[in-house]
Amino acid sequence: MKRLLIATIILLLWASPAMAQTNYGLSFDYRVDNLQWNIAGNVYGTYPNILSELTWTDLNIYQLDGFVKTDLEDGCFFYGNLKFGIITSGQNQDSDYNKNNRTNEYSRSNNDANGDNTLDLSGAFGFNLIQTPTLTISPMIGYSYNQQNLVITNGYQTIPATGSFSGLHSTYKTEWFGLWVGINLEKALGSKFKLYNAVEYHWVDYEATANWNLRDDLQHPVSFKHTADGTGYTLSTGIDYLYKDYTTIRFKISYLDWKTDFGIDTTYFVNGSIDQTQLNEVKWDSTTFSIAIIKNF
Repeated sequence: MKRLLIATIILLLWASPAMAQTNYGLSFDYRVDNLQWNIAGNVYGTYPNILSELTWTDLNIYQLDGFVKTDLEDGCFFYGNLKFGIITSGQNQDSDYNKNNRTNEYSRSNNDANGDNTLDLSGAFGFNLIQTPTLTISPMIGYSYNQQNLVITNGYQTIPATGSFSGLHSTYKTEWFGLWVGINLEKALGSKFKLYNAVEYHWVDYEATANWNLRDDLQHPVSFKHTADGTGYTLSTGIDYLYKDYTTIRFKISYLDWKTDFGIDTTYFVNGSIDQTQLNEVKWDSTTFSIAIIKNF
């Protein structure tokens, strides 16, 4: 079902420029992501309540965003976008605890998180609930798919303080996908400028796959998996400048804050055994600064 929905969005993105009254654009983005997850000692969330915690901070991402908006009949429209980003730098921390509430930390490594990429795909249908010469308010409903391919390198053991260690090249791939609803507001500020605001609320399924390459007791390339459900919101604000009759320049800032509920951590061992424990939560926040060029037809 997920692949079918993604294929449908890609088809609509490809077909939209051929339709009448279509705007399409290309955005150049700078994005900063933070990701955090932790697991408990067992499926009941105890012994201890936080056994292991991974955080990725200040993931610097340079991203291209291609998007289209096609007007349909009776004030309806389709909007879709496809983003691809390259992670250039970031930090990772891996901590393990013997007791509840992050106490008696017996292992910590602080590592680099540079390399690999992100992929984001979204498509939605909306309609102009209010449309005047100066104000447009448009509810929307859509589906999105978001992926982060994270790499952990340049290991440094902080607890116990043994320092650098070689060979670290672990990976963690996330997937967030599901339906969302939102609303766009566009307000004209004279003949050349227009204020743009948008809010989205998402219901997501979360899946992640990890390869802990230095763990000889775990299988490879799939050492463990995470599954959970979650929710979150995305906020965007910006301003459009009508550069020429058919060309608009958009400056935009977006913020995303998503979080899962309790889920399942499934670990695969080389001896063939499988163990499960509680995935307590996964948290993802992201801030994006964008400059876009939009062509109007």
